[in-house]
Amino acid sequence: MEQNMQKDVERINRQLENTNRAAHYQEQVTGYLQKGVTAFSVNHEYRFGADSLKEELRYGPDESGRGVYQQSVKADLISRKDIVIPHQEIEGVNTLSLESRIKNPPSPDLRGPVNSTEFQALEYKHREGISNDMKTLMDHKPEVFVLMVAKYNPSLDFTVPTALQDEQERVVQSVTSTNTFNTYFNLSPIELYNAMHPDRAVNKDLFRKPKDGDPVEYWPDGGVKNIAYNAWVQVDWSKEPDEKGMRPMKMYGKAWGFEVFQEANRYNFRELLSDNDGRNNTLYFLKKGSEIIVNNLNDTGDRKVKIRANPSLKKLDLLKLTGEKIANHNEYLKNPLVREIGETIEFKKSSDYKQINAKVATTHAAVANTTSPSIVTSNGAKTNTTESHKNGKGIEKKTLNKDRSVAGGNKGNTVRH
Repeated sequence: MEQNMQKDVERINRQLENTNRAAHYQEQVTGYLQKGVTAFSVNHEYRFGADSLKEELRYGPDESGRGVYQQSVKADLISRKDIVIPHQEIEGVNTLSLESRIKNPPSPDLRGPVNSTEFQALEYKHREGISNDMKTLMDHKPEVFVLMVAKYNPSLDFTVPTALQDEQERVVQSVTSTNTFNTYFNLSPIELYNAMHPDRAVNKDLFRKPKDGDPVEYWPDGGVKNIAYNAWVQVDWSKEPDEKGMRPMKMYGKAWGFEVFQEANRYNFRELLSDNDGRNNTLYFLKKGSEIIVNNLNDTGDRKVKIRANPSLKKLDLLKLTGEKIANHNEYLKNPLVREIGETIEFKKSSDYKQINAKVATTHAAVANTTSPSIVTSNGAKTNTTESHKNGKGIEKKTLNKDRSVAGGNKGNTVRH
């Protein structure tokens, strides 16, 4: 019995270390197992910016009686950033200013061995000012008070009535999404946080049992080895959860044909340069499902944008810093398409554009050596061009001027006849 318990402790602690949870759970889990408890759960709350992720790891005995295993992970994502505080003046309290002060307490960097007492006094004054203003809101505008507490949960030195506490909980629940995950996916906290967003997917190395026709490998004890494979996983939020609280997971394996490294290489972002130290980190967190802010090196488009992996459409999503999706990716590509408008419209890559310009320059040089009437372009400049000529059959034929421009940029000069 003691030997089985020790195996459970070692196996579970190893799993906690592999998913970056050891610091939060090892002591609790070991305590339960040493007491002989075989069914229990442990909880922790993580902060991701304004968002909170509450997780509950559930443990229980294996069906075959081999020991205690993690059975599932229940996750609650509280999107506090979606709580909107109305900015107004309430009995001398400016809610915009109050919100800013709550988000920006005195920095610990200001504390030093010489000014420790002064810093403590600064912290106390900051908390006292916030608490006094929050009391004013509670007395004169309780609905705004509830939103402020639900979003930031500041430290208060007074008691909040039960009715307002209940209202605060209702606000929090309105921005909370819940799902339970099978431990098969072995999601770390950051992967769990990203998986709780409908537009995000996580890349995982997984295992499955061999199917008919698969090569079979065996462990030394004769057991059949599972087959490793890689896939993007994403919660199907369009489906209702089952009796265990689990929604189906959409999976995109190698055969689906989405390669995030290859897709990312199409874009001219500083963080994705091959000789940039941040490249590996950027690609690492793309596979974790995160949204990443990158710097655009092109002359077109926004200077900074967010990117995230979208395996379902086999592409990267580009978003403005406000969260608005960017439809035109051409302004961010290393080799954007060039639009050539003439008798027909043709799109060429910018690497071919130098060849296009070289041909245009050669044509202009040849035309300049002929005697032709001058015509005025839309910017007022004069140029020589052949307005008309006769072909071999004596039929007059007009020469068409072509407008060549980079998609999304300024058009070329238009000839006025």
